[in-house]
Amino acid sequence: ALEGGLSEDESKQKVETIFREAHSLKGAARAVGQQGIEKICQALENILAAWKQNRLQPSPQLFDTLHAALDMIGPAISSAPDQHAISAISQRLEEDKIKHLQ
Repeated sequence: ALEGGLSEDESKQKVETIFREAHSLKGAARAVGQQGIEKICQALENILAAWKQNRLQPSPQLFDTLHAALDMIGPAISSAPDQHAISAISQRLEEDKIKHLQ
């Protein structure tokens, strides 16, 4: 939904909703000892916080990285997470955040 067609207000509401969901998942992951998921969610929160504060402009590359991060969460819940992959996607999220900050 964020990749196109939303008004500025709708986009802000969507980012806030996703931020809250990432925050909740981070807390749940911490509670059950899923450090990899917690790490991904923290990186997502950092991007979404910058976006909410209008310090970050989304781009196709950023959306690709966000999708890649989200795609890792499901498998990490049901199996032993690949710590190297989690570290790599967390680093990509941080790099993309820095690259897109205003």
